[in-house]
Amino acid sequence: MQEREKGPPVRRMAELIKSGATMLSENCPDCKVPLFRLKGEVFCPNCGRRVLLVRSEEEVAGAAATVALTGVEETIMARITGLNERLRTETDPEELQRLGSLLSMWLDILGKVRSLKAGPGRTGTAAP
Repeated sequence: MQEREKGPPVRRMAELIKSGATMLSENCPDCKVPLFRLKGEVFCPNCGRRVLLVRSEEEVAGAAATVALTGVEETIMARITGLNERLRTETDPEELQRLGSLLSMWLDILGKVRSLKAGPGRTGTAAP
């Protein structure tokens, strides 16, 4: 029974190595399977989840902030997409004005989030 449980992750790990991934010395914090790096991404072949490796408390704080800001950015993009769909079909001028104001607000917030993600000293990389 134990051999069956170990089988699939080992096969996935072998496939990853064949495809050019690197097995790391660090283990997944959840399932304790060795982590892999492929194309700059570190992930667990068993859980399938992405993992951020950090060396200091400052890096932990920075990684947590990046993850939080990425979630906010995804939420804002969903709102912008929803507004875009409504703008395509709306004909009432007052509602169009309201939707345009909302879109402008979300775009401003998106620019601020992207500036924060870029960090100090990288202000030229964020979209307005």
